[in-house]
Amino acid sequence: MFATVAAAVFMSNLDLFIVNVALPAIGRSFGGSGLGSLSWVLSGYAIVFAALLVVAGRVADRSGHKPVFLTGLAVFTLASVGCALAPNVGTLVVARLVQAAGAALLMPTSLALLLDTTSPEKRAGAVRAWASIGG
Repeated sequence: MFATVAAAVFMSNLDLFIVNVALPAIGRSFGGSGLGSLSWVLSGYAIVFAALLVVAGRVADRSGHKPVFLTGLAVFTLASVGCALAPNVGTLVVARLVQAAGAALLMPTSLALLLDTTSPEKRAGAVRAWASIGG
């Protein structure tokens, strides 16, 4: 379980920051799109991700951590495919917003699943590892 949770946390956080590095190449790929539209590729993800974290955690508490985690993983993965296939910046931004929603479903449920499946004496180390992977 730890490997699955760790991979999800890594993907969610990586996607939050990796686009910063790729932004010039993304701009060239879409015919020199302006900085204003390209900024939404970054900002949109961060805004949706942050806005939905608490909501997603609450939904997961009510309907189950594992189903919400798996839904988040499916949404994130499908939206990642949408990002890869985006024909223009607008489509990329929409795919990134959906991707962020999936990541928001993954993050709080990943910690809850980790805590549920780790014995009490190993929880502190598991949480430290989870946090370090996220960082």
